[in-house]
Amino acid sequence: MRRLLIATGLVVLLLVTVPMAAMQLVLPDVDAPPPVARILGDAKRYVAGHLDLPLAHVRYIGLETRDADDLVLLKFELRFFPWVDPEGAYLISRCTPLEELDVFAMGGGRGVEDFETDAELRHLRSGEQPPCQ
Repeated sequence: MRRLLIATGLVVLLLVTVPMAAMQLVLPDVDAPPPVARILGDAKRYVAGHLDLPLAHVRYIGLETRDADDLVLLKFELRFFPWVDPEGAYLISRCTPLEELDVFAMGGGRGVEDFETDAELRHLRSGEQPPCQ
């Protein structure tokens, strides 16, 4: 009985980890500019950890910036076991230059279907935000 449980556990572990590792090859991150590449590992861990998604594949898919108020929007694609349906997630910051970003001080969210039309992101991009100090 014990051997059966161990074998079952190993099979489950392989079924989870092999596709997760393959996701890195099939769906790699897009190229990130150097300031983003510097924090990308922390950003991906933060998105998965902060959203309590231990079995999620987090893929960096893009960056949006705005010089007027140092808006930085890091865009991610989340895929959960069995890694079929993607979901958008983001980290966002204002008033901090890209080169000085601290991932752990950024806000964020998930459930984004379209980064261009998402209501929350539209609000965060709007002129309704307080001016930078």
